[in-house]
Amino acid sequence: MNTDIHSMPPNNPLPEAAKEMARQTTEAAKEAAPRAATAAKDLAGAASEAAKEAAKDVQNGAKDMYQTMSSKVEEGMALTKEYTQQAVDATKDAAHRAGDAAKDMYQTAAAKAEDSLVHSKEYVRENPVPVVLGALALGVAIGFLIVAGRREPTLRERYAEAYGSLSDQMGRVGSNLKFW
Repeated sequence: MNTDIHSMPPNNPLPEAAKEMARQTTEAAKEAAPRAATAAKDLAGAASEAAKEAAKDVQNGAKDMYQTMSSKVEEGMALTKEYTQQAVDATKDAAHRAGDAAKDMYQTAAAKAEDSLVHSKEYVRENPVPVVLGALALGVAIGFLIVAGRREPTLRERYAEAYGSLSDQMGRVGSNLKFW
C-alpha cells in the first residue's frame, strides 16, 4: 500500500482534513503564544521575587546569627577578662602572703641569730679558758687530720721508683748506641 500523500487520488478527504487541522493548530498556537509568553513572564517575575525574598531571608538570618555570635563572643571575652582578673588578684594576694611570711621568717631568724651571738659573747667572757682550750683542741685535731692524710713512701716504694727510673734511662741509652 502506497502511503505517499502526493500519490493519493485527489478525491480523498484526508489530506484536506489534515491541512485544516494544521491550520487550526497553527492559529491556536499563534493565539496561545502571547498568553504563554505572558504566563512565562509572570512566572519568571514571581520566581525572581521569590528568589529576592529568599535572599533577604538568608541575609536577615545571617545578620541575626552574626549578632548572636557577636554577643556570645563579647560575653566570652567579658568572662575571660573577669577570670583573668580574679587569677591576677589571687596571684598578687599569694605573692603578698609569701612575702610577708618570708619577711617574718627572716626577722625571726635574725632575732635568733642575734640572741645566739649575744649568748656566745657572754659565755666567752664568763669562761675564756675552756673556749681557748676548745679552739686549741680543734686546731690540733684539724692539723692531725691534714698531716695524717700525707704518708711517707716506704723503702720498697722508693727503691721501686728509683729502679724503674734507672731502667728507663738505661733502655734509652742502649737504644741510642750503635754497634757496627
